[in-house]
Amino acid sequence: MSSLATHRLLAELPSVSSARFLPPSSKEASEELLSVQLDLSVRSHATLSRNNLQASLVVSAKQGIVLHSSTVSVDSTIKATLHAASASGRRVVLRERPDADAGAKHAGGRGTKSVELWQGATLLREVHVNDVHGSFCIGEPYGSSSLCPLTEDAALYVADAKAADKPDPFPAYDARSGSDETRTEDRLKAFRYEEPLGEKSGSILRPRVFLVRFNTKTTAQASAQPEISQLDLSRLTEALGRGAGEVPHAQPAFSTDASGHAAVVAHVYSGIQDGRQLGIIYCTNRPSILIRVALPSASKDDAKENTSDRKPAAPVKTPWIPHGAECLSAVIGASTRSVRVPDAGKSDVLYLQSPEGGPHSDESQLRCKLQNADHVVSPAPPDGDAGAFPGLFAGSLPATCFLSLDGTGKSTHLISNTLWGSKSTSLVVPISDSGPANILRPILANEQAGELPYSYNALATNGKRHALVSRSCQNTPLQVFLVELGSDANPKSSLLIWRAVDGVADHPTVKKLCEIRALVATIPGTEHRALKNPIPIEAVLWSAATAGSVVAARPCLIYPHGGPHSALTTDFAPNIAAMCLEGYNIIAPNYHGSLGRGSEFVRALVGKCGDLDVRDCVATAEWAISKGLAQRDKLLVIGGSHGGFLSAHLIGQHPDLFKAAVMRNPVIDVGAMISTTDIPDWCFAEFGLPFPLHSSQGSTPVTLLPEQAQRLYDASPIKYVDQVKAPVLLQLGLSDRRVPPQQAKTFYHALKGKGRHVQMIAFPDADHALDTIEAESVCHEASLAFFRDALKQ
Repeated sequence: MSSLATHRLLAELPSVSSARFLPPSSKEASEELLSVQLDLSVRSHATLSRNNLQASLVVSAKQGIVLHSSTVSVDSTIKATLHAASASGRRVVLRERPDADAGAKHAGGRGTKSVELWQGATLLREVHVNDVHGSFCIGEPYGSSSLCPLTEDAALYVADAKAADKPDPFPAYDARSGSDETRTEDRLKAFRYEEPLGEKSGSILRPRVFLVRFNTKTTAQASAQPEISQLDLSRLTEALGRGAGEVPHAQPAFSTDASGHAAVVAHVYSGIQDGRQLGIIYCTNRPSILIRVALPSASKDDAKENTSDRKPAAPVKTPWIPHGAECLSAVIGASTRSVRVPDAGKSDVLYLQSPEGGPHSDESQLRCKLQNADHVVSPAPPDGDAGAFPGLFAGSLPATCFLSLDGTGKSTHLISNTLWGSKSTSLVVPISDSGPANILRPILANEQAGELPYSYNALATNGKRHALVSRSCQNTPLQVFLVELGSDANPKSSLLIWRAVDGVADHPTVKKLCEIRALVATIPGTEHRALKNPIPIEAVLWSAATAGSVVAARPCLIYPHGGPHSALTTDFAPNIAAMCLEGYNIIAPNYHGSLGRGSEFVRALVGKCGDLDVRDCVATAEWAISKGLAQRDKLLVIGGSHGGFLSAHLIGQHPDLFKAAVMRNPVIDVGAMISTTDIPDWCFAEFGLPFPLHSSQGSTPVTLLPEQAQRLYDASPIKYVDQVKAPVLLQLGLSDRRVPPQQAKTFYHALKGKGRHVQMIAFPDADHALDTIEAESVCHEASLAFFRDALKQ
């Protein structure tokens, strides 16, 4: 089987994007049968698209078997579905239908947008929202939807607020329209510049919280007309900070205030003092607060009724302009995200908090606000123990994450995922105090606990004692387990209920995955002695050498990750597995600055990018050679973003060490990027330069002082371009807002002008992640072909 076919087969294995338990039809059923839904995403190389599927399973918890399973295709017009927590069968669907006329545009996007309320197979209400807002915001970091748990007749979601309509360029004069100044101001409103939201935000500019009341329960004879409200915080600018009415709102949820009145909690992001809106995706350090506001009053206009319940209904627009807001953030100057409400009808909330500014990702705190008290729930890492819990490194919490393990029905624990060393791990955390967390690790009966290579990801809970947890590693694609927890928060039983390879398990390529071996190694001599607790870096090694083959005879890829504050873990990745099967050893150094090793380890890299991380990668390469895992004449390097930054540094600072290099959207000249990236603070903060986020901290830089420019140049790969000898392949997404394509182009032309061997491929529709189906496949094929040619030289 060709290398391209191998990659496509592995890349087309389904992944789980989300999961949930469906409410039982009765109390008896809840004790015996569990209904589970898995939302699946499947790549199609034939159509260059991602298909959405939904797997439904009925599991007998008592017998430990899956009684029924089915998988169906999901209507592509459905953007999100919210299920009631009760057995009513109610759910809300957010839908966007494309317009038959591709040239016809509606407010904020093409096609027809609607919010639907269903009960079983019955459509109770369809509300058209084209005249209210633009596209729905789905997924991180803004999107979150919530069906009111008390009434099941209202929903919260986030959508792109409408822009001002563009006026007639040559309006007829109307004396009643006011002065020339007034008319000019109104006409120019639609042309005022709006700061884009950065990478992965597409055309979304104004994420706002919307509330829709379906009003299906107002009268016995007929339902009142539905109502919709947009949260307007313009009156709270002074209380919440600059531009509160203009900045993104995110992740709303129904709550109650301390007096028991219905309310909404949501995160509010703020721009920086010079008007820029920093990119949020992949960044947990953005200025944001968690607020609670009262719900708007319902419309008192009962004259407008709609008896045609199953026809699209134009909603009544009701104002939602709170006069006050409760700030729930425990620490001013910290960044909040991922709010969750444990019990309906109570004011308790839990959320994640990270330091504001500085490294783009760092250790998080899980905080719980119970009435007027606020405390840290996540356990603190101990000092001096390299193998102990390193702290919580979680991007977000699962949408349904609470457990009740004491039989009272009240939430006692929650599940969270975290990076722990070079693996992702699931935890069960008590929410009453900051007690120790339990590891949530499903293990089959014939397996032994210990150094299994798996990474784990908790997907959902049923609010009681069951959780869905996935696991994978390079020789085992994704598996999903149903886990039952005991009162001590430890797993009582684990049942394998779904596998990504179901249907292709007997394919020869899938069978060959068992040849891949993974090892997490510590690299000696990499301790950074300036730290309070110096620990060596870790590296993940993958090799598919079979019995009798010589591991060292294989070419070896050094694969530094991006970020720099992230990590390459042992999770299954199609491109890595395919490269292993193609005959490469792969070593991923989780250099200083990587997540999962403690906050001190993260911050050790600040001010030392281009030096400490480079030395860690070189030490990893030398270790691999010393252990017989690599040969000097077969050493290669590949990386994207900060990994591309490191790849360029490595072949510049150590021109004789690597045979060839592949770089994906690399950072090449840090100083040249500050005015074009969506994260200008990265160019300063990561290199030890000040970047104040608030006026109280000083003015925000928009240009570089001469000494700053020199410092960033000295830390950039472009400084070493004259020393590069290795052939270079550059891969770039032309829609990248994080590391603009000009960075790679600069390196390309600099090398080309010096007569070096350099190639570049580009994808107009791909962004920083290069994660379109076409880009993923072509980049993999191009990388292997480039490395094969380089190894022949």
